[in-house]
Amino acid sequence: MDDLKAPQERPAILHMVVVRSPYAHARIKDINLEAARVLPGVVAAFSGAELVRSMPTLELITSLLGLKVPKRRPLALDRVRYVGDPVAVVLAEDRYIAKDARDLVEVDYEVLPAVIDPEAALAPDAPLLYEELGSNIVIQILSGGGDIEATFTQADHVVRLRVVNHAALGGAC
Repeated sequence: MDDLKAPQERPAILHMVVVRSPYAHARIKDINLEAARVLPGVVAAFSGAELVRSMPTLELITSLLGLKVPKRRPLALDRVRYVGDPVAVVLAEDRYIAKDARDLVEVDYEVLPAVIDPEAALAPDAPLLYEELGSNIVIQILSGGGDIEATFTQADHVVRLRVVNHAALGGAC
């Protein structure tokens, strides 16, 4: 135990909690952190605009050719794009104070239309999650070969199946 310093010699440990969006798609109109900041034991509280606006965007390392990657930062700036999208952080002396302070953060959202069905998201009038991409499609990989129609016509049995899968990248990319 000789590697532990006396309490007065240890560096301060802070606890961070994240304020997350309850909405799947919304514009952030305002974030009021004042009530959280004045809570005793809170060291700091930051919105995305204060903390990450000047940071470089997150990079997605991939070898997928044609993948459209929207610009994202660790905290949402002007818009949230999934339930749980982080919008602010609170740092406090202990986790209980941090959680209490998180609950004091007031975020004013303008809820925007959200499409949770992937097929509905392909409709021409579907709201775009990232307008800068021009589409809700981030990648399209086409494959094929041979005479598909003849294969189905000559098959002894044809099975039609609709498979629903989780979002590989979701709004978090």
